[in-house]
Amino acid sequence: MKLRKPCLGWELGRRQVLMDFQMDFIKETG
Repeated sequence: MKLRKPCLGWELGRRQVLMDFQMDFIKETG
């Protein structure tokens, strides 16, 4: 199975991880 735009999927995945990290950070500091 070949992905035509692997960069796009990687970017979305990374963004999701960053959002999860932000939420955890806000919970810890808030």
